[in-house]
Amino acid sequence: MMSRLWNFATSYGQRNIVTILGTIACGSAFSTIIPNTIYVENYKDFFQLYRKSFPLVVNEEVDDILSEVSDELNLAIRNPKVELCHTIGQSLSRFGSAWSNCTCYIGLPVNFSYRSVKDIDENIMVDEKKVNWDSKEGENLKESLLLSKRAMKYAIAHELKIAHGPILYLHSAYPFLVIFSLININNSVVDKIIYSRSPRFYMKLFYTSLAVFGLGFYFVLKDCTTKYFEVKADEELAKTSEDYLLGGIEFLEKQLLMNIALRSLLPDGRSEYTAEGEEIHLFRRKHSPIQERLRIFKNELEAQRQRNSKTSLLNDTENPSFNTDS
Repeated sequence: MMSRLWNFATSYGQRNIVTILGTIACGSAFSTIIPNTIYVENYKDFFQLYRKSFPLVVNEEVDDILSEVSDELNLAIRNPKVELCHTIGQSLSRFGSAWSNCTCYIGLPVNFSYRSVKDIDENIMVDEKKVNWDSKEGENLKESLLLSKRAMKYAIAHELKIAHGPILYLHSAYPFLVIFSLININNSVVDKIIYSRSPRFYMKLFYTSLAVFGLGFYFVLKDCTTKYFEVKADEELAKTSEDYLLGGIEFLEKQLLMNIALRSLLPDGRSEYTAEGEEIHLFRRKHSPIQERLRIFKNELEAQRQRNSKTSLLNDTENPSFNTDS
């Protein structure tokens, strides 16, 4: 038994461990980068929304919003190429990166094609049941599905800003950072375990703990990076113009409204969403809380109102008007 454990402490055993961990790092990195570059078309097709065996086409008006956002924010959509597509589900998504030479796709929910209540598909199924549109939950869901132009403008701009950033490459680099950390921990601890009183027990405990730590460290890095770029994009858009400011408030409030409706419509809705419309997470929170992002816009709106109020007061002080009797 000791001879088998001793192999872990020898240079040969350590090389095997480094080889295994290095293979895991390369596999994790390539599984992130390759689907979002070379095979981005195929990756996007897995999530694309189809109608009658054909991809649902993004209407011209929404495509024009992308061009408008690109011009206003000075973010390229032609070189590199950025396109819109409709995807399954009610969340926006990204496929690829605007930092690569491959096409980057921004996935839009189907409700981005709705212009009025008449466009909403009344046969929408929630948990394989038709929605009762006359109920309070049905009315909330219907209201949340209809977005104004400025709300769609904000949503597209938010994803475009993140696409024009290093998030994909950071996510691809994290496996190497995690594995490098694990190798250093392994090298500093393994000798002490071999010469301990219960090497077999401590070896199993150590490598189990090392695997759990590595996985947790990777998820923390990945999720914190995603949240950072989401909040950063919101902060920049809130200060860009009134369209993005009010559009952000509308879009995020309707996201909360949709979640509140789903909380009642889904059998397990109360375990998936809070009464305020936030998603409930047990272990990981992959995205920033909607209410936290909403506060960014509401705080900026309040700050702008206060600045406008002070400016108006100063103008009145500098240019007083007097009423004189004739």
